[in-house]
Amino acid sequence: MGQSILRWITLPPVVSIATISFVRFMSLSESGPSVHPAIWALVWMMFILLSILYGLFIHHHFEAGLTGVQFLAQGIILCPLALSYGATMFEWVGVIMAASGAIALMTTYHQGQMRYVHAAIRDREQAESSIPVPFLVTGDDGIIVNVSSMMLDLLGVKRDDLVGQNVGGFLAPGDHEVDIGEKTWLVDQKIIDGDKYYFQLSEKPVEVVHVETPITYDESITFTDPVTQLQTMPYAMSRLEEELYRTKRYGYPLTGALMRLMFPESAEIDGSARNAFNAVCNAIRDNIRFSDFAANTSDYDILLIFPDCSKSTADTILIRLLGLVNSLRSAHAVLYDTTTLNVFLAFEHMDSVPTPTELIDQLKSAISSKYLLN
Repeated sequence: MGQSILRWITLPPVVSIATISFVRFMSLSESGPSVHPAIWALVWMMFILLSILYGLFIHHHFEAGLTGVQFLAQGIILCPLALSYGATMFEWVGVIMAASGAIALMTTYHQGQMRYVHAAIRDREQAESSIPVPFLVTGDDGIIVNVSSMMLDLLGVKRDDLVGQNVGGFLAPGDHEVDIGEKTWLVDQKIIDGDKYYFQLSEKPVEVVHVETPITYDESITFTDPVTQLQTMPYAMSRLEEELYRTKRYGYPLTGALMRLMFPESAEIDGSARNAFNAVCNAIRDNIRFSDFAANTSDYDILLIFPDCSKSTADTILIRLLGLVNSLRSAHAVLYDTTTLNVFLAFEHMDSVPTPTELIDQLKSAISSKYLLN
Protein backbone atom coordinates (compact mmCIF):
# COMPACT_ATOMS: atom_id res chain seq x y z
CA MET A 1 0.00 0.00 0.00
CA GLY A 2 2.84 2.38 0.95
CA GLN A 3 4.66 1.70 -2.30
CA SER A 4 1.47 2.47 -4.26
CA ILE A 5 1.05 5.87 -2.52
CA LEU A 6 4.68 6.75 -3.24
CA ARG A 7 4.12 6.00 -6.92
CA TRP A 8 1.17 8.40 -7.07
CA ILE A 9 3.39 11.12 -5.58
CA THR A 10 5.64 10.74 -8.67
CA LEU A 11 2.90 11.84 -11.07
CA PRO A 12 4.26 14.28 -13.71
CA PRO A 13 2.31 17.33 -12.32
CA VAL A 14 3.93 16.76 -8.91
CA VAL A 15 7.40 16.31 -10.37
CA SER A 16 6.87 19.37 -12.60
CA ILE A 17 6.90 21.55 -9.46
CA ALA A 18 10.55 20.63 -8.99
CA THR A 19 11.22 21.14 -12.70
CA ILE A 20 9.72 24.65 -12.70
CA SER A 21 11.53 25.60 -9.49
CA PHE A 22 14.84 24.38 -10.90
CA VAL A 23 14.41 26.38 -14.12
CA ARG A 24 13.55 29.56 -12.21
CA PHE A 25 16.54 29.09 -9.93
CA MET A 26 18.93 28.56 -12.83
CA SER A 27 17.50 31.35 -15.03
CA LEU A 28 19.67 34.37 -15.73
CA SER A 29 16.71 36.76 -15.73
CA GLU A 30 13.08 36.83 -14.60
CA SER A 31 11.84 36.66 -18.16
CA GLY A 32 13.04 35.71 -21.57
CA PRO A 33 11.59 35.57 -25.08
CA SER A 34 7.84 35.11 -25.02
CA VAL A 35 6.36 31.76 -26.04
CA HIS A 36 3.26 31.82 -28.24
CA PRO A 37 0.06 30.89 -26.34
CA ALA A 38 -0.79 28.22 -28.94
CA ILE A 39 2.50 26.46 -28.19
CA TRP A 40 1.77 26.60 -24.45
CA ALA A 41 -1.70 25.16 -25.09
CA LEU A 42 -0.23 22.31 -27.13
CA VAL A 43 2.48 21.64 -24.51
CA TRP A 44 0.07 21.52 -21.58
CA MET A 45 -2.42 19.37 -23.50
CA MET A 46 0.32 16.81 -24.21
CA PHE A 47 1.54 17.10 -20.61
CA ILE A 48 -1.97 16.33 -19.29
CA LEU A 49 -2.33 13.33 -21.62
CA LEU A 50 1.05 11.96 -20.52
CA SER A 51 0.05 12.47 -16.86
CA ILE A 52 -3.13 10.46 -17.47
CA LEU A 53 -1.08 7.72 -19.17
CA TYR A 54 1.31 7.69 -16.20
CA GLY A 55 -1.63 7.29 -13.84
CA LEU A 56 -3.00 4.38 -15.89
CA PHE A 57 0.39 2.68 -15.72
CA ILE A 58 0.35 2.98 -11.93
CA HIS A 59 -3.27 1.80 -11.71
CA HIS A 60 -2.51 -1.33 -13.73
CA HIS A 61 0.72 -2.00 -11.80
CA PHE A 62 3.00 -1.62 -14.80
CA GLU A 63 6.64 -1.97 -13.84
CA ALA A 64 8.05 -0.77 -17.17
CA GLY A 65 7.29 2.46 -19.01
CA LEU A 66 6.96 4.85 -16.04
CA THR A 67 10.42 6.35 -16.48
CA GLY A 68 9.90 6.87 -20.22
CA VAL A 69 6.60 8.71 -19.69
CA GLN A 70 8.12 10.85 -16.91
CA PHE A 71 11.11 11.90 -19.01
CA LEU A 72 8.86 12.68 -21.98
CA ALA A 73 6.47 14.79 -19.90
CA GLN A 74 9.18 16.77 -18.08
CA GLY A 75 11.17 17.27 -21.30
CA ILE A 76 8.12 18.67 -23.09
CA ILE A 77 7.47 21.37 -20.48
CA LEU A 78 11.17 22.08 -19.86
CA CYS A 79 11.73 23.42 -23.39
CA PRO A 80 9.21 26.35 -23.33
CA LEU A 81 9.90 26.98 -19.62
CA ALA A 82 13.62 27.38 -20.22
CA LEU A 83 12.88 29.69 -23.15
CA SER A 84 10.39 31.86 -21.24
CA TYR A 85 12.69 32.24 -18.20
CA GLY A 86 15.78 32.92 -20.22
CA ALA A 87 17.51 29.67 -19.21
CA THR A 88 18.31 28.86 -22.80
CA MET A 89 20.98 26.34 -21.86
CA PHE A 90 18.27 23.99 -20.65
CA GLU A 91 16.19 24.05 -23.85
CA TRP A 92 18.28 21.25 -25.35
CA VAL A 93 18.21 19.40 -22.03
CA GLY A 94 14.44 19.29 -22.42
CA VAL A 95 14.76 18.03 -26.00
CA ILE A 96 17.17 15.31 -24.90
CA MET A 97 14.86 14.28 -22.01
CA ALA A 98 11.82 14.10 -24.29
CA ALA A 99 13.71 12.13 -26.94
CA SER A 100 15.09 9.75 -24.30
CA GLY A 101 11.61 9.19 -22.86
CA ALA A 102 10.18 8.47 -26.31
CA ILE A 103 12.98 5.99 -27.07
CA ALA A 104 12.45 4.29 -23.69
CA LEU A 105 8.71 3.94 -24.37
CA MET A 106 9.32 2.48 -27.83
CA THR A 107 11.87 0.02 -26.43
CA THR A 108 9.47 -1.04 -23.67
CA TYR A 109 6.66 -1.57 -26.19
CA HIS A 110 8.91 -3.55 -28.54
CA GLN A 111 10.16 -5.80 -25.74
CA GLY A 112 6.58 -6.39 -24.61
CA GLN A 113 5.53 -7.34 -28.13
CA MET A 114 8.46 -9.74 -28.49
CA ARG A 115 7.60 -11.38 -25.16
CA TYR A 116 4.02 -11.75 -26.36
CA VAL A 117 5.12 -13.28 -29.69
CA HIS A 118 7.52 -15.70 -27.99
CA ALA A 119 4.83 -16.66 -25.49
CA ALA A 120 2.31 -17.26 -28.29
CA ILE A 121 4.80 -19.44 -30.20
CA ARG A 122 5.63 -21.36 -27.04
CA ASP A 123 1.93 -21.88 -26.24
CA ARG A 124 1.24 -23.07 -29.80
CA GLU A 125 4.11 -25.54 -29.71
CA GLN A 126 3.00 -26.84 -26.31
CA ALA A 127 -0.59 -27.24 -27.61
CA GLU A 128 0.63 -29.05 -30.73
CA SER A 129 2.96 -31.31 -28.77
CA SER A 130 0.04 -32.46 -26.57
CA ILE A 131 -1.93 -33.79 -29.56
CA PRO A 132 -2.22 -37.61 -29.36
CA VAL A 133 -0.27 -38.10 -32.59
CA PRO A 134 3.37 -39.29 -32.82
CA PHE A 135 5.12 -36.55 -34.81
CA LEU A 136 8.17 -34.32 -34.81
CA VAL A 137 9.26 -31.21 -36.72
CA THR A 138 12.80 -30.45 -37.87
CA GLY A 139 14.54 -27.52 -39.52
CA ASP A 140 16.10 -27.80 -42.97
CA ASP A 141 19.31 -28.91 -41.24
CA GLY A 142 17.62 -31.95 -39.68
CA ILE A 143 17.69 -30.56 -36.12
CA ILE A 144 14.51 -31.38 -34.17
CA VAL A 145 12.62 -28.22 -33.11
CA ASN A 146 9.34 -29.71 -31.84
CA VAL A 147 8.09 -33.15 -30.86
CA SER A 148 4.78 -34.51 -29.58
CA SER A 149 4.35 -36.11 -26.18
CA MET A 150 3.22 -39.34 -27.84
CA MET A 151 6.47 -39.53 -29.85
CA LEU A 152 8.47 -39.03 -26.64
CA ASP A 153 6.55 -41.88 -25.00
CA LEU A 154 7.27 -44.18 -27.98
CA LEU A 155 11.00 -43.40 -27.90
CA GLY A 156 11.17 -43.46 -24.10
CA VAL A 157 13.11 -40.18 -23.85
CA LYS A 158 12.57 -36.72 -22.35
CA ARG A 159 11.85 -33.64 -24.43
CA ASP A 160 15.11 -31.91 -23.50
CA ASP A 161 17.05 -35.00 -24.59
CA LEU A 162 15.50 -34.98 -28.09
CA VAL A 163 14.91 -31.33 -29.05
CA GLY A 164 18.07 -29.94 -30.61
CA GLN A 165 19.30 -33.36 -31.75
CA ASN A 166 19.61 -34.53 -35.36
CA VAL A 167 16.67 -36.61 -36.59
CA GLY A 168 19.06 -38.88 -38.50
CA GLY A 169 19.79 -40.73 -35.28
CA PHE A 170 16.67 -42.86 -35.70
CA LEU A 171 14.82 -41.56 -38.78
CA ALA A 172 16.33 -40.72 -42.15
CA PRO A 173 14.65 -38.53 -44.82
CA GLY A 174 13.00 -40.80 -47.39
CA ASP A 175 12.24 -43.64 -44.96
CA HIS A 176 8.72 -44.99 -45.39
CA GLU A 177 8.85 -47.33 -42.42
CA VAL A 178 10.68 -47.34 -39.10
CA ASP A 179 10.84 -49.91 -36.31
CA ILE A 180 10.31 -48.50 -32.83
CA GLY A 181 10.03 -50.94 -29.97
CA GLU A 182 8.34 -54.10 -31.21
CA LYS A 183 6.18 -52.37 -33.83
CA THR A 184 6.63 -51.10 -37.37
CA TRP A 185 5.43 -47.57 -38.09
CA LEU A 186 4.59 -45.92 -41.40
CA VAL A 187 6.30 -42.55 -41.91
CA ASP A 188 4.53 -39.60 -43.54
CA GLN A 189 6.96 -36.77 -44.43
CA LYS A 190 5.95 -33.31 -45.58
CA ILE A 191 7.48 -29.85 -45.93
CA ILE A 192 5.70 -27.18 -43.84
CA ASP A 193 6.20 -23.43 -43.44
CA GLY A 194 8.65 -23.46 -46.35
CA ASP A 195 11.76 -24.63 -44.49
CA LYS A 196 10.64 -27.21 -41.95
CA TYR A 197 10.05 -30.95 -42.24
CA TYR A 198 7.11 -32.69 -40.58
CA PHE A 199 7.41 -36.40 -39.75
CA GLN A 200 4.26 -38.22 -38.60
CA LEU A 201 4.06 -41.89 -37.65
CA SER A 202 1.05 -44.19 -37.93
CA GLU A 203 1.14 -47.80 -36.83
CA LYS A 204 1.34 -50.26 -39.73
CA PRO A 205 -1.86 -52.35 -39.86
CA VAL A 206 -1.38 -55.94 -38.82
CA GLU A 207 -2.22 -58.43 -41.58
CA VAL A 208 -4.41 -61.27 -40.31
CA VAL A 209 -4.68 -64.61 -42.16
CA HIS A 210 -8.21 -65.86 -42.84
CA VAL A 211 -9.21 -69.09 -41.14
CA GLU A 212 -12.45 -71.01 -41.29
CA THR A 213 -13.05 -71.11 -37.55
CA PRO A 214 -14.57 -68.06 -35.83
CA ILE A 215 -11.95 -65.57 -34.74
CA THR A 216 -12.08 -63.50 -31.57
CA TYR A 217 -9.87 -60.47 -31.21
CA ASP A 218 -9.37 -57.45 -29.02
CA GLU A 219 -10.30 -54.29 -30.93
CA SER A 220 -8.22 -52.13 -28.60
CA ILE A 221 -5.01 -53.60 -30.07
CA THR A 222 -6.18 -54.91 -33.49
CA PHE A 223 -6.14 -52.54 -36.45
CA THR A 224 -7.79 -54.71 -39.12
CA ASP A 225 -11.06 -56.60 -38.87
CA PRO A 226 -10.14 -60.15 -39.97
CA VAL A 227 -13.56 -60.76 -41.55
CA THR A 228 -14.25 -57.56 -43.50
CA GLN A 229 -10.55 -56.59 -43.91
CA LEU A 230 -11.58 -53.03 -43.02
CA GLN A 231 -9.93 -51.09 -40.21
CA THR A 232 -11.46 -51.38 -36.75
CA MET A 233 -13.34 -48.34 -35.45
CA PRO A 234 -10.79 -47.50 -32.69
CA TYR A 235 -8.01 -47.37 -35.28
CA ALA A 236 -10.19 -45.48 -37.78
CA MET A 237 -11.12 -42.87 -35.14
CA SER A 238 -7.44 -42.41 -34.26
CA ARG A 239 -6.49 -41.95 -37.92
CA LEU A 240 -9.45 -39.64 -38.51
CA GLU A 241 -8.36 -37.44 -35.61
CA GLU A 242 -4.88 -37.19 -37.12
CA GLU A 243 -6.17 -36.30 -40.60
CA LEU A 244 -8.68 -33.73 -39.31
CA TYR A 245 -5.87 -32.08 -37.36
CA ARG A 246 -3.76 -31.87 -40.53
CA THR A 247 -6.70 -30.33 -42.38
CA LYS A 248 -7.33 -27.79 -39.63
CA ARG A 249 -3.65 -26.95 -39.04
CA TYR A 250 -2.26 -26.98 -42.60
CA GLY A 251 -5.34 -26.85 -44.86
CA TYR A 252 -4.86 -30.27 -46.49
CA PRO A 253 -8.09 -31.42 -48.25
CA LEU A 254 -10.03 -34.29 -46.71
CA THR A 255 -13.19 -36.08 -47.84
CA GLY A 256 -15.30 -38.41 -45.70
CA ALA A 257 -17.98 -40.69 -47.14
CA LEU A 258 -20.55 -43.14 -45.79
CA MET A 259 -21.89 -46.06 -47.85
CA ARG A 260 -24.97 -47.97 -46.66
CA LEU A 261 -26.18 -51.28 -48.13
CA MET A 262 -29.92 -51.88 -47.69
CA PHE A 263 -30.50 -55.65 -47.93
CA PRO A 264 -33.95 -57.28 -48.11
CA GLU A 265 -35.15 -58.70 -44.79
CA SER A 266 -35.09 -62.28 -46.06
CA ALA A 267 -31.37 -61.98 -46.88
CA GLU A 268 -30.60 -60.88 -43.33
CA ILE A 269 -32.41 -63.93 -41.94
CA ASP A 270 -30.60 -66.56 -44.06
CA GLY A 271 -27.16 -64.94 -43.69
CA SER A 272 -26.61 -64.13 -47.36
CA ALA A 273 -26.66 -60.40 -46.57
CA ARG A 274 -23.71 -60.70 -44.19
CA ASN A 275 -21.73 -62.79 -46.69
CA ALA A 276 -22.36 -60.27 -49.46
CA PHE A 277 -21.51 -57.35 -47.18
CA ASN A 278 -18.19 -58.98 -46.21
CA ALA A 279 -17.37 -59.51 -49.88
CA VAL A 280 -18.11 -55.84 -50.64
CA CYS A 281 -15.87 -54.75 -47.72
CA ASN A 282 -13.03 -56.98 -48.95
CA ALA A 283 -13.32 -55.54 -52.46
CA ILE A 284 -13.31 -51.95 -51.17
CA ARG A 285 -10.24 -52.59 -49.01
CA ASP A 286 -8.37 -53.94 -52.04
CA ASN A 287 -9.30 -51.01 -54.27
CA ILE A 288 -8.63 -47.90 -52.20
CA ARG A 289 -5.34 -46.03 -51.93
CA PHE A 290 -2.77 -46.94 -49.30
CA SER A 291 -3.39 -43.61 -47.54
CA ASP A 292 -7.19 -44.13 -47.50
CA PHE A 293 -8.93 -46.08 -44.77
CA ALA A 294 -12.37 -47.62 -44.27
CA ALA A 295 -14.26 -49.07 -41.29
CA ASN A 296 -17.56 -50.76 -40.57
CA THR A 297 -19.35 -48.24 -38.33
CA SER A 298 -22.57 -50.17 -37.65
CA ASP A 299 -24.76 -52.81 -39.30
CA TYR A 300 -24.14 -52.43 -43.04
CA ASP A 301 -22.54 -48.94 -43.00
CA ILE A 302 -19.02 -48.39 -44.34
CA LEU A 303 -17.08 -45.26 -43.37
CA LEU A 304 -14.58 -44.12 -46.04
CA ILE A 305 -11.91 -41.47 -45.41
CA PHE A 306 -9.85 -40.02 -48.28
CA PRO A 307 -6.93 -37.84 -47.02
CA ASP A 308 -5.42 -35.26 -49.40
CA CYS A 309 -8.41 -35.77 -51.68
CA SER A 310 -10.69 -33.08 -53.08
CA LYS A 311 -14.45 -33.45 -53.43
CA SER A 312 -14.31 -34.08 -57.19
CA THR A 313 -11.63 -36.76 -56.88
CA ALA A 314 -13.49 -38.47 -54.03
CA ASP A 315 -16.68 -38.48 -56.12
CA THR A 316 -14.82 -40.34 -58.89
CA ILE A 317 -13.42 -42.88 -56.41
CA LEU A 318 -16.86 -43.43 -54.89
CA ILE A 319 -18.40 -44.11 -58.31
CA ARG A 320 -15.70 -46.71 -58.96
CA LEU A 321 -16.36 -48.37 -55.59
CA LEU A 322 -20.09 -48.53 -56.33
CA GLY A 323 -19.19 -50.27 -59.56
CA LEU A 324 -17.42 -52.95 -57.48
CA VAL A 325 -20.71 -53.69 -55.73
CA ASN A 326 -22.36 -54.40 -59.08
CA SER A 327 -19.45 -56.60 -60.18
CA LEU A 328 -20.06 -58.92 -57.20
CA ARG A 329 -23.65 -59.71 -58.17
CA SER A 330 -22.70 -62.86 -60.03
CA ALA A 331 -21.21 -64.34 -56.85
CA HIS A 332 -23.81 -62.84 -54.47
CA ALA A 333 -27.24 -62.72 -56.09
CA VAL A 334 -28.72 -60.87 -53.13
CA LEU A 335 -26.93 -57.73 -54.36
CA TYR A 336 -29.44 -57.55 -57.24
CA ASP A 337 -32.11 -56.71 -54.64
CA THR A 338 -29.85 -54.46 -52.54
CA THR A 339 -30.07 -50.67 -52.46
CA THR A 340 -26.78 -48.82 -52.01
CA LEU A 341 -26.89 -45.27 -50.61
CA ASN A 342 -23.90 -42.94 -50.21
CA VAL A 343 -23.13 -39.43 -49.00
CA PHE A 344 -19.87 -37.55 -48.57
CA LEU A 345 -18.54 -34.36 -46.98
CA ALA A 346 -15.41 -32.56 -48.17
CA PHE A 347 -13.15 -30.16 -46.29
CA GLU A 348 -10.63 -28.18 -48.29
CA HIS A 349 -9.97 -25.28 -45.93
CA MET A 350 -8.90 -24.80 -42.33
CA ASP A 351 -12.27 -23.34 -41.24
CA SER A 352 -15.16 -25.32 -39.74
CA VAL A 353 -13.32 -28.64 -39.42
CA PRO A 354 -15.41 -30.98 -37.19
CA THR A 355 -14.24 -33.52 -34.64
CA PRO A 356 -14.20 -37.21 -35.66
CA THR A 357 -17.47 -37.86 -33.80
CA GLU A 358 -19.13 -34.79 -35.33
CA LEU A 359 -18.08 -35.85 -38.84
CA ILE A 360 -19.52 -39.35 -38.44
CA ASP A 361 -22.74 -37.94 -36.95
CA GLN A 362 -23.09 -35.55 -39.90
CA LEU A 363 -22.61 -38.40 -42.39
CA LYS A 364 -25.15 -40.62 -40.61
CA SER A 365 -27.67 -37.79 -40.45
CA ALA A 366 -27.21 -37.06 -44.18
CA ILE A 367 -27.59 -40.68 -45.22
CA SER A 368 -30.67 -41.15 -42.99
CA SER A 369 -32.28 -38.15 -44.69
CA LYS A 370 -31.38 -39.64 -48.08
CA TYR A 371 -32.90 -42.98 -47.04
CA LEU A 372 -36.18 -41.27 -46.07
CA LEU A 373 -36.27 -39.44 -49.41
CA ASN A 374 -35.72 -42.69 -51.31
